[in-house]
Amino acid sequence: MRIVITTTDNATNFMRRAGYGFQKEGGGEVAFVRRVGGGLFPRYHAYVTEGAGQITVNLHVDQKAPTYGRTSAHSGEYSGSLVEDEAARLRQPASAPPAAATKPPEEKKGFFGRLFR
Repeated sequence: MRIVITTTDNATNFMRRAGYGFQKEGGGEVAFVRRVGGGLFPRYHAYVTEGAGQITVNLHVDQKAPTYGRTSAHSGEYSGSLVEDEAARLRQPASAPPAAATKPPEEKKGFFGRLFR
């Protein structure tokens, strides 16, 4: 699934804030992974390219390690509810920054004011 996200942040910082770790770089794009369970698989795999004020994320889910012998075949899922949910999670920080939790200032009291409320 291809996602275009408008952000002022660079791709590496954006993906790290979203919980992804750097995997490799090459071919004009950077690969990031985010583990879902306790082991290496399943995991979300994202190939990211940067543009002017936006990043493009090509996202899929690797359910298991490739088990095809000596070939480099791939077993990723590029659509489905898992990928759509993760895409929505990635869009969330870009579209709505977290609201700052504001507490009203406490009334200043002296020692006895705090002691006897």
